[in-house]
Amino acid sequence: MKAVTATSADGMTTAGTVDGNTIVTRTTTDLPLLAFDSV
Repeated sequence: MKAVTATSADGMTTAGTVDGNTIVTRTTTDLPLLAFDSV
């Protein structure tokens, strides 16, 4: 499965696309990035 992630300059907004689905998560941690990377 292909996963693409990007983090905004403020380091709080994480946006990712997985199989054509766009997921945007507001967070103060790196958990979303870890989740995407483990796909």
